[in-house]
Amino acid sequence: MPLHANGAGRRDGSEPADSEDDAQTGGTMHGWIRRANVGPFLESIAELIRFGLDLDAATAGLNDSDADENRWLTVVMAGEQRVELHLAAAEEEAVLVDVELEGLDDALQLRIALLTDLCCSYILTPAE
Repeated sequence: MPLHANGAGRRDGSEPADSEDDAQTGGTMHGWIRRANVGPFLESIAELIRFGLDLDAATAGLNDSDADENRWLTVVMAGEQRVELHLAAAEEEAVLVDVELEGLDDALQLRIALLTDLCCSYILTPAE
């Protein structure tokens, strides 16, 4: 279910990049995650940048978001680094995710990319 591959619902209306290398040059990482993983996704990023996240407040507008209608929820976390994310509900149980890369160090960019890949391939559950 590679929703990001067709470019539908992108906030800027741009076409997808021709290669993986091209996708990283625009300053925004485009992807998708399973809706069930929104909480773990945001909590993991908050932990990486040492930000005290109020998950309920951060996701309050998610039900009103819609990628097809270009209604996005913006979440800004300002910890050791500032991360700006844009989320929008999409078809099936997916949520499109745009992560602004400006100002993020390479290690954090890589971790967020890996986390995004995990959150679209698996359903994460918290450890007990």
